[in-house]
Amino acid sequence: MLNSRTIFDTDANKVKEEKIKCLQNIDENITKTLQDIRTLYSIDEFEGSRKLISILDELLSNNDWESSLLLRAAKKHLNALKDEAKQIADSFKISEQHEDIDVSLQEGYIKVYISLYQTEGAKLKIWHDMLKSLSEYSTNRPVYRDEEQVRMAIRSKPDMQRHAYAVVTIPENGIIHFEKPAVDRLGHELLTLKDNVIETKNIIEFVHANEKRYKLRNDMLVLDIRG
Repeated sequence: MLNSRTIFDTDANKVKEEKIKCLQNIDENITKTLQDIRTLYSIDEFEGSRKLISILDELLSNNDWESSLLLRAAKKHLNALKDEAKQIADSFKISEQHEDIDVSLQEGYIKVYISLYQTEGAKLKIWHDMLKSLSEYSTNRPVYRDEEQVRMAIRSKPDMQRHAYAVVTIPENGIIHFEKPAVDRLGHELLTLKDNVIETKNIIEFVHANEKRYKLRNDMLVLDIRG
């Protein structure tokens, strides 16, 4: 026959098991959310990571994490996830000290605007990979001397989310001049660049769908929240 203490201990163990199971499910969901945020960089994911930090703060403050070794281990892991979420959120910000970095042109350099396209326009990771290989695969991409012209070209597209442009500095003598230069379908002149004039380090800005502007910082695309 079970005594009251045995029943109490059994119930307590069941509660603890349910709590641990619940925490494991929460942990799995949080980990998946972080993976999604890491894969898709956009302002929505920026807000999502901030919301995730808030959820973790509440979760970590409302439970008895010191009651067992397993719960202490879970707390440690959730704190690590929270730190990672903070890093993701911070990576979208441009601090004030970087506000004017790379704005001025080197002597003998000019800005050009390279039109970009990819079908999965919402995935910034793919755009990022494209930018990293821009120096090798820029030959057939439309290149403009005037930013408003590339923006007009993008506005004329049926799905702007699949279009973007990179702002790149190149040497003034990096352009091949023709008597009759190529033009786009709006009649704007397209530049022809010499081989090897584009360097990844000279990509100063990426603009997606004529809306969101990003800077290239430490091999990462960082959202310019100042617009």
